[in-house]
Amino acid sequence: MQEFFWHMHQLQFIALLALLIGTVIVARREYLDQRDRQFIPTALSDLEPAGHLLLLSIFMLVNFAMVRFVYALIVGQRGWKLPNLPELAGISLHHDYIYYFLELAAVVTVISFARSIQGVRFHFNLKFRFLPVDILITLGFLGLTFGGLFGYQYFFGDTHAQWSPFGISAGMGRTRFLVAGALFAVVNALQEELWFRGVLLGSLRTLMRARYQIILQGLVFGLIHWFGTPQGIMGIVLAGGWGMLLGAWTWRRRSLWPAFIVHVFADWLIFAYTAAKSGSLLAN
Repeated sequence: MQEFFWHMHQLQFIALLALLIGTVIVARREYLDQRDRQFIPTALSDLEPAGHLLLLSIFMLVNFAMVRFVYALIVGQRGWKLPNLPELAGISLHHDYIYYFLELAAVVTVISFARSIQGVRFHFNLKFRFLPVDILITLGFLGLTFGGLFGYQYFFGDTHAQWSPFGISAGMGRTRFLVAGALFAVVNALQEELWFRGVLLGSLRTLMRARYQIILQGLVFGLIHWFGTPQGIMGIVLAGGWGMLLGAWTWRRRSLWPAFIVHVFADWLIFAYTAAKSGSLLAN
């Protein structure tokens, strides 16, 4: 089962469902708007809460089930005795290309579908806003990321398997390896920001107050990093806290692109640091 869900444990799905459903149920269903930094009720369409709950359900279904189901059908699944379709077709294609294509295609499809729902004003934070002060915030995020990663490595071990993003290893040449790492950083940051600071944060807008939206999307972001770098409980804590900060930044700017920019640099920093610790960056 764990192989089928691509390194996501069953407990993650139970925790995600309980967290999202439980928080939405207990949250006050009030129509919220921001005026002079104060939250006050506003008369939105009666379809607003229903539409946002629908989008939240679609987010859970597509991001945590359908993408991985289709991925398993394409690349094969030993438990179901499913073949690897690209290999059968004689196509040499690394699994990373398939996975990230599915993720990006899915999130674009979900956003497009949500825009077609009548009577609901979704805000996916897709407008670009980047102020001069965001340069300092970006530097602060990078320092925080490196500090958290260094502390994790120092206190909880520094053994990591060698990286091979998109099937490219350090043995194929350092330049090519670093370019593959940069590509990984861009596409991984893009799909995660569109899903979490875009679709998830947008789906929670009328269901709860802003602070609960920010906390919830951060907790969900942390739970999906149960397997990752860092990983385990510390991975959930570090990634969850980091996701809350990104969520707060996105909410203040009404734009996910500042978070995307820092996410790219942070993913590259994680890639380069863990690759160096494992020795793969220093090879060849």
